[in-house]
Amino acid sequence: MFIDIIPSAKDIIESKLIHKNAVVIDVLRATSVIVTALYHGAKAIIPVREVGEAFSIYQKGSTDEYRLSGERKGLPIPGFHFGNSPLEYTKKAVENKTLILTTTNGTQGIKGAEKSDTLYIGSFLNGKAVANQLLEEEKDVVLVCAGTNGIFSLEDGLCAGKIISSLNQLTSIKTTDFGVALQALYEGHKNSLLPFIQQGAHCRYLIEQGFQSDILYCIQEDLYDRIPVYKNNKIILP
Repeated sequence: MFIDIIPSAKDIIESKLIHKNAVVIDVLRATSVIVTALYHGAKAIIPVREVGEAFSIYQKGSTDEYRLSGERKGLPIPGFHFGNSPLEYTKKAVENKTLILTTTNGTQGIKGAEKSDTLYIGSFLNGKAVANQLLEEEKDVVLVCAGTNGIFSLEDGLCAGKIISSLNQLTSIKTTDFGVALQALYEGHKNSLLPFIQQGAHCRYLIEQGFQSDILYCIQEDLYDRIPVYKNNKIILP
């Protein structure tokens, strides 16, 4: 199994995804939101690139079932039901709802990786389960770090490193120099993730905006053992 790494959504090249599986990672916070919402009973999540597209889908759908969710610059979007804090996505709030999600980085990464054979959603919350699924399929993989505004984000790289590290303990893999570095980075800091991640630019920005509780939640490892998958323009739990 060969594991390639894409450092940010802006760096996605479709040809790198053909005949491979992909995992999109946006630890702070889109993929953590997706994992949490589906675990708490959301029916599906529709990822879209633009705010206007989200409103259009919502207006054409069922207002009883559909909910608008996402952020711009990390902050809730006016007129949306939810922001991008995973703590909002409780069972009471999202059970049996279909979420229309647009975020600055995460949904851009998901839409950009559509050409992969199978597209999974990864985070620290389900990282080990992702590794186990990739091992079961034994197919070449691209780990897509969503990044922040086209720039690599530390927390996404650490999560990619966790997945590589988990796979390396289970089977023989090959990866790029970047992948080797991310594995080493994770293994060197896995016992002190919070203080290390807090050095990252995006994490510092979210702290300034008052989202410290989100960060504490998102860096919890392996809370969930199920893996969202993107199919027919929706993300579901298979």
